Amino acid sequence: MTLHKAGLSLSDRGIQGGMAMLRCLCVMMALASPATAQNVVELRLTFDDETRLTLAQIGERVTVNVWLYGEPSAEGRDYANDMGQVYLGTETFDIWPDDQTLQLGSSLAGAPTELVQEPMMNVNIYTSRIADENNLIDCEVIDGPFSQLVAEPQTAACSMLAK
Repeated sequence: MTLHKAGLSLSDRGIQGGMAMLRCLCVMMALASPATAQNVVELRLTFDDETRLTLAQIGERVTVNVWLYGEPSAEGRDYANDMGQVYLGTETFDIWPDDQTLQLGSSLAGAPTELVQEPMMNVNIYTSRIADENNLIDCEVIDGPFSQLVAEPQTAACSMLAK
């Protein structure tokens, strides 16, 4: 049997091969998706109207800085820094000041987590210093064990610093 549509011809063999490839792709996506979804922290950023308007008027953006670290395990003692912590990596996002959701911590998947007792995450949010050399906003700090932060979405509300 051959199907004809828009001048293209697909034989039974071509359709069967394509369907097998599609089934394989769907299985691979199903296997990969749950692990990916569970291993990131969902951060919902909100900006009040004054902050959104003020930063937009001066062309300022917002930096979200993620620090991944932990207290050293027995294996990680030699890797501890001056503060007694093992550095696992950073992630930095440069965003426009508008309500949005970011996925944080995906780089932890490749980090040597066996060097720490428990991976920790610290998230700082501040203006990018494009229009002003000073930070102009006050945002909630996210800090804690990665395993707790991934358990539910985190929210950080941002507003202008009082002058």
